[in-house]
Amino acid sequence: MALWCALFAPQLFGGAIFTIGDAVAFHPFPDFSRARWHERHERTFWNPYVLGGLPATVSLADSRPQYLPDAALDLFERLRDPVARAVPLAPPLLAHLAGMLAMAGLARALWRAGPAGMIWAGAAWGLMPDLVVPLAYGHDAQCLTASLMPVMLLAIHHVIAADQGRALLGAALALALAVGLATLGGHPQIAVYAAMLAAGFAIERAWALRRPARLLPLAGAVALGAAIGIAAWVPALLYSAHSSRGATQGAEALREIAGFSLGPGDLASLAWPWAVGHSGAGYWGGLPSTEYPRYAGITVLAACIGAWAGRRRGFGAALYLTCAACVGLVVSLGTNLGPVYRVLHDVLPLWSRFRVPAAAQIVPQLALALLSARMFVAPEPGGAPRARLIAAPGPGGAPRARRALSIAACVAAAIAAVAGLTLWLGPLAGPYAAAAMAARPAMAKDVALATAHRAGLDLLVRVVVLGAAAGLLWLRRAPRRWGRLSAAALPMVLAFDLGSLMLPILSRSTGPRDVLYATPMPELARMGAADPHARVLSARPPAANAPGRAGLEPQAEFFINDWIRWRARALGGGHSAAPAVWRAAPDLLSSYPALCALGVVYMSTAPGAAPDSTLFRKVRETGDEAVYRLTGALSRLYAVPRVVSAGNDVATVGHMASASFAPHEVALAADPGAAGDYPGSSRCALRWVEDEPDRVAFDVEAEDRAFVVLADTYFPGWEARVDDRPAPLLRVNQVARGVAVPAGRHRVTMRYAPEGWAGTVPVTRAAMVLWIAGAVTLGAWRTRRKFLGL
Repeated sequence: MALWCALFAPQLFGGAIFTIGDAVAFHPFPDFSRARWHERHERTFWNPYVLGGLPATVSLADSRPQYLPDAALDLFERLRDPVARAVPLAPPLLAHLAGMLAMAGLARALWRAGPAGMIWAGAAWGLMPDLVVPLAYGHDAQCLTASLMPVMLLAIHHVIAADQGRALLGAALALALAVGLATLGGHPQIAVYAAMLAAGFAIERAWALRRPARLLPLAGAVALGAAIGIAAWVPALLYSAHSSRGATQGAEALREIAGFSLGPGDLASLAWPWAVGHSGAGYWGGLPSTEYPRYAGITVLAACIGAWAGRRRGFGAALYLTCAACVGLVVSLGTNLGPVYRVLHDVLPLWSRFRVPAAAQIVPQLALALLSARMFVAPEPGGAPRARLIAAPGPGGAPRARRALSIAACVAAAIAAVAGLTLWLGPLAGPYAAAAMAARPAMAKDVALATAHRAGLDLLVRVVVLGAAAGLLWLRRAPRRWGRLSAAALPMVLAFDLGSLMLPILSRSTGPRDVLYATPMPELARMGAADPHARVLSARPPAANAPGRAGLEPQAEFFINDWIRWRARALGGGHSAAPAVWRAAPDLLSSYPALCALGVVYMSTAPGAAPDSTLFRKVRETGDEAVYRLTGALSRLYAVPRVVSAGNDVATVGHMASASFAPHEVALAADPGAAGDYPGSSRCALRWVEDEPDRVAFDVEAEDRAFVVLADTYFPGWEARVDDRPAPLLRVNQVARGVAVPAGRHRVTMRYAPEGWAGTVPVTRAAMVLWIAGAVTLGAWRTRRKFLGL
């Protein structure tokens, strides 16, 4: 608890938040959705302001419980507001604390660890980089799911180990709640890893405790948790089939995966953070770039190795966690495994939807943190270790194993110290720099040499830390005073070991909430907000909005999500898994006809970079921004007299990118059945009726049949009706929506509901009611027994 309070003191007591990475990008939409609920009492599922529209239900940034009934959602918002003002990051921080406490409980349950081992396990897990760094970079959902993994494992153990009905019911409810929260507000890929780890752990516990029958109530608890979270994970799963990640397969998908696969050198970072250059400009591992090394702590790794010297409790669980750690390390190599990963990608369910093999590192980091606490349990008498990993059986086997392990550790530490010294002072710096430049040919020699010197110094520091930890462990066998001193100092050494990596990242990431709103509103956004039927496009260079980036590298205005905050519909924004139809969209940004077809009316550039005056008319200029109106702008709603089919997406984009494309005359449909002439479009009258995120309505009056294009993103879940009768909604111009309208005057409406939402929300609500009923039953059961003395 003290470590948790110290680690997140600015967030817990100063109202600070994390302000770098995706934190800036993830806040605008939840704020917008929350504002619409307070103002109009309407749920918001579609984001109309970036990339032409994105389903909000699959955004890891939006954790608002819109699946709740109205009264419950109102209550949630009333309770949330004061908590958010005091501790803006309360949900992921509380999940992080729960994970630390659960890890301590696992050390007690599995290894029979005392306070020292429990504190060590909780601290080791709480400081793991793959748990904390994603939170520092705004990935609250990833941190929440990963933090709940130990909670699931502890609940599984108690479901199987419980001796009484009350304890069994309580553990089952805890497991269902953990699974439900992990799926409702968590990261899908981490949730799958957690499920795989938990399934194997449940089988091991049932075997070790000889209670296979307990797998049945455990399965029921998991099913209840999955039902609680079904309103989140089913729509997300359905969306992934249409996303830029899930929709790509084969060689193209593997090329994308390669960019998120660790290299063999990254595995050395588990023990030595600077093995492949730590991060930033000096990094030369398997990833294109990284913000942090996958460090697990030299003290943690040493404790894991030492725990195998001698017979200790929990051999089966320890062996399972060791195997799980090895599998996680191998999987994190991704495409560097060659054909092996291709088989995993093609055969295992859901695996083809994942694009970040490096995320699998969370499994070995959890396993190592828990295994390291086993070092604090005294070996049992009886000779050689059961695992036969250290010494051969026989009289005195365990003492010989410990002596051999101590000698090997001393030799390894001496070699590491010599290597660190020679790297720091120079003799080995050249080979290290050469290896770095071979892996990263663009790396400058001075950067490579500086990285080598820093790596050597860091290696020396890790050896000293390891020596301090070993000395304190030896002192634990001393008289009481020294033993208590050792027990108090060991967590501090661990905190220094992992904290030396974590604290600089947390410090750099922390800032006031105002930073989220620091990006100044440009003139382009003002004009877009004033004209909601126009789309805007920023072509300003990255330096234009640097003040709002909280010290990070400047980002082009095109990619920011502040357009949501400014209420300007932009052809841009950021999303890690945009709809697949947008993959080819960058090829359209340099085509004037394509911009008109996508509804762009205003575009901004830096002053002095004047575009073609026959196509762009300047309407406003400030000191660092020039805004132009496209002379051929069509706005977001227009009609075309002819529809043709280009054959496929590649041909469609190629046609739209050509100078001969005339968007006011022709639309390119993905469905060949829509091709034809629509003579009523030439003199068609269009009038907006409603323009909301999840519903659009407009009147069409034409003498003959017409074809109307709405330059908003086409996506499954949108449905069209003409005069309240269903009408085919077509994908046109690669990403937009189109609908054919018969002659006469008609009202066209389009509504959006996430795929799977209508069928899953009742299930989630029913499961929540069932869980609450179980909790009330448990409380009544405990109260009755207490008052009756039973």
